[in-house]
Amino acid sequence: MKRTAVMVGCGVALLPALDQALPAASLIVVDDPDVIAARGLRDALRARGCVAALREAPIQDEEAARAAMAGLDLPDDVSVVFPGQEYGVVAAAELAHRLGLPGAGPAAARILRDKILLRDAAQQAGLAQPAWTEVTSEADVRAFGRPSYVLKPANLQASVGVQLLTADDDVAAAWQRTIGADEPAMRAPRRFRPRYLVESRLDGPEMSVEALVHEGEVVFANLTAKSVAGGRHPIELGHVLPAAVAPGLADRLLDDLRTFVKAIGFGSGTLHSEWILVGGVPHLVECAGRLPGDELIPLLDLAYGGNIVADLVTVLSGQVPSRPAGAARAACVRFLTAEPGVVVGVHGVDEAAAMPGVVGVRITRAPGDRIDPLVSSWDRAGRVIATGPTADAAEAAAEAAARAVTVATAPAGVRDVTDPASAVGWWPARARDPRESSAWAAGTSEPVSFLGLDGGPALWLRASLCPPTRMNIVDVVGGLVGEAGGDEDLVARARQAHPRQLVCAATGYGSPVVAATTPHPDRLSTLVATFVEYARQRGATPAVLHCPAGDPLLDALAANDFAVGVTDLYPVLDLPGDSMRDYLAALPKGRRGNVRREIAALAGGRAEVHVGERARPHLAAAASLNVAGYRQRGSDRNEAEARAVYERLLDHFGDRLLLTTVSAGGRPVASAVLLIGDGDLLLYSAGLLLPDSRAVAGYFNAAYYLPIEYAYANGLRRIMLGPTGRQAKRLRGARFEPLYSAVPRHDRTLTELLAATDARLRAAQEPLAGPVVAVA
Repeated sequence: MKRTAVMVGCGVALLPALDQALPAASLIVVDDPDVIAARGLRDALRARGCVAALREAPIQDEEAARAAMAGLDLPDDVSVVFPGQEYGVVAAAELAHRLGLPGAGPAAARILRDKILLRDAAQQAGLAQPAWTEVTSEADVRAFGRPSYVLKPANLQASVGVQLLTADDDVAAAWQRTIGADEPAMRAPRRFRPRYLVESRLDGPEMSVEALVHEGEVVFANLTAKSVAGGRHPIELGHVLPAAVAPGLADRLLDDLRTFVKAIGFGSGTLHSEWILVGGVPHLVECAGRLPGDELIPLLDLAYGGNIVADLVTVLSGQVPSRPAGAARAACVRFLTAEPGVVVGVHGVDEAAAMPGVVGVRITRAPGDRIDPLVSSWDRAGRVIATGPTADAAEAAAEAAARAVTVATAPAGVRDVTDPASAVGWWPARARDPRESSAWAAGTSEPVSFLGLDGGPALWLRASLCPPTRMNIVDVVGGLVGEAGGDEDLVARARQAHPRQLVCAATGYGSPVVAATTPHPDRLSTLVATFVEYARQRGATPAVLHCPAGDPLLDALAANDFAVGVTDLYPVLDLPGDSMRDYLAALPKGRRGNVRREIAALAGGRAEVHVGERARPHLAAAASLNVAGYRQRGSDRNEAEARAVYERLLDHFGDRLLLTTVSAGGRPVASAVLLIGDGDLLLYSAGLLLPDSRAVAGYFNAAYYLPIEYAYANGLRRIMLGPTGRQAKRLRGARFEPLYSAVPRHDRTLTELLAATDARLRAAQEPLAGPVVAVA
């Protein structure tokens, strides 16, 4: 007699086996409505003979799973309930419990869905596992204090958000990457709150155990050896089963699994547990309360015969399946990867499929599809499955077939331009920060180009054999630019090792990203990969310099295996209240008195503010003062070139250029050129003539107080004060935002310089921290 089975959370990979195991039209699939739409499940299920219906329910709302399952309309003849994927484990257990059917049990299911609860249970059971703690902030991660560690979400899947880190990694950037990780096609929005934990990193062979459990007893178990990608993201690249291990180790793993089953009170179903062997001792990494993914289901069937999905149905029907005592042969899967970019061709599939032992080759990307950097299991490009009489033979066959397949990619829609006007759509129509505007890109004083995708985003590029100091990779990460210089010998050696450089950095210490709207992380990551390839083709070292804090580019860089660290501190003045009086009131008493005296000194001279074309007649004098200021600091600058830059900025910014001048004795003694954004004011450059400007506090009035008054009068709320001169800017209320640089992680010299500079600047930021406090 036909009975109804219910799969909670659609496991598309299970459907072929379910078609064999279940009668026609006997399966009801239940999934979240958002996931049904995102995955196109209605169309995917129409071709499956076993499927009778698809029902919608908020199955991923685990806190309310019991109530959601109680409200589900099902026929009276339901005899089996099982989870089809990770996010259905809790709801399936609740439904089975409500119907009085075998299942994991609600309490065990919740432990299996939350690695923090799992760690507690394993600890109480005395199982070996990594040191760990729950974390809710980057400060918690720092406090963990291990030289190498793993940061991961506690309740996601497919290695999404998992990172292998060391003490040299930027914790803030790593934290943002993990909390921002998601798989929107699989996870319904707002159904559960992600949790996070950090663990000590374990080194050793990695294995998994696939098991069927009947009423708390393990009735079948298989050992799988797995291979994992190197680097920050431990993505699984292959599995071979049954693993060739010593009998004693197999017994130890099975004993530990039985201990875990008893500890969590698991009833009936399947478990997929992962272990790392440290000194031959199995350490529990995690455990899922569902059938395994990553092609382990077909591998099990190839090696042991039968249908593991059908055997799960048997277990959940209250019976013990008939399984062979051992495997008849071995089976292996190797996953295919490709360089980030757009697929332009797939080669070698037929040749691989015809090789001895190969069972199947599947490519999951077609020409025109985008390949993203390998940060989760979803970024793989396909797989090869092979069998053999032994694990070694099966693995060799799969690896040979994988080598025969090439998924060729190329940068898609990438443009390399030197004229910003040829790609105006890259820049926002209204830029809050003037450095984000096309006017800034066109008016810059240095030769740059832009590398971008069609529709954006794009990156600023500077290619040079002899880069200037301020944009030289070695000098920046060595701390020479950020007033945090360190090991001069190491800097000198690094200069010799990196004569060719491809630098991504905006002029004026703005964002190196050009984007009309907030750039999608995937496109940014693809663009970073393209930038790296551009550098490789030119034999140059790639690096990103002076990237502001919070810039989404930082996540993309870390995902592409760059080391990221602080290399400068940028002063920003947030204007409190509504007037100059509020600004003064927010300053500490001692500083306030000094500022009042400087403003009062202006009575002995004359102040002028010129906007747009009214500034043009005064640009020559401003250029002369700018050169005089450079000479005062022991540097030199060409007056004609300085004036040409001012002219070009005025041509492009128009009424968004501001020139302040202070005169004494009938001639200008100080000036500042500023640029106006859609909310911010940028101090581009200043100049002064000494000693003439001192009597009227010319520099401070031109560069600080006149711009502050203008900002208040015109609704601007923030002034970017430009690099250097930290003390003077701190005394006038500035706070200091970190600027980050990124270098290839494999370059030990550059990463060592970067780490040292980062440490010195983080220490220097402490006394500089603290913005002007807003006036109530």
